[in-house]
Amino acid sequence: MTDLAQQAEDGPEPIDHYTLGRCPILVLDDVYEILEESGLSLNPNVDTTAFAYWLENAVEWTLREQLERRLSKKTVSSVKKSIQTYKDVARAFHHDEFPPPLPPVDWLAEVEGWVEAAEKGLIERQSQGAPREIETIEFLPSAIGLLVAGLGIEVEREASWMKDVGKPAVFRFLKATRKRVVTSVGQRGFSNRVHPILAKKARWVPISDDNLRKRINVALGYRMESEMWTGYATLDAETGEAVPETIKKSDFAWRLQGDFFREMLQVSEKNQEKT
Repeated sequence: MTDLAQQAEDGPEPIDHYTLGRCPILVLDDVYEILEESGLSLNPNVDTTAFAYWLENAVEWTLREQLERRLSKKTVSSVKKSIQTYKDVARAFHHDEFPPPLPPVDWLAEVEGWVEAAEKGLIERQSQGAPREIETIEFLPSAIGLLVAGLGIEVEREASWMKDVGKPAVFRFLKATRKRVVTSVGQRGFSNRVHPILAKKARWVPISDDNLRKRINVALGYRMESEMWTGYATLDAETGEAVPETIKKSDFAWRLQGDFFREMLQVSEKNQEKT
């Protein structure tokens, strides 16, 4: 894990899909400072370098999502019309001296399947209301889950921030982490390969304690589905291939992420010491 603690000799590169992962947003020293500032200590069974690696990954996953251009009705419509136009032209001139080739049947079926799935996806997305804030539904649940796995804290006791009880562990950790991500992203900026609109969406900015509290509350209530391999497989009678057996879970995102990070950090709920 030496890569996590090193910066490129010429300084960190501007951020885009190609440079993410080559030069970390958070390095090991950042994580030590985050834990110290938060007044937290990892479980003795948890390796700090591994914890730092997964926290950096949570930041990187979020940035990749923020830099991803959302599918639009215009794009789907353009593809659909272009395919139909080419099909019509190819058929109309099929018996000419130099006829344009007809689209391959398999390729055409794949494209038309994509159009159908994309149109269905756009309808489903519209039914879900306004787009959700990516940091809130991607980074915060992951960071909370990682904290649960790394410290063994009880989220119900350590997440909600009420003025009469101060600022608990989850709040302190997320505030300290965000501060360093804001600084790192601001220093690096975005390359000219990133559209200005996407760069604006991915530019982390300071927020008030109250806004962070509200985002944490949203993240705690955000649910997701995950599919996990059971470690077993069944034999397909027709193909003779082994088909992995999976189970689907639906739960609060931070809980599912906590299960994932316990496995990655090689800890279990039994050997964690509650903070």
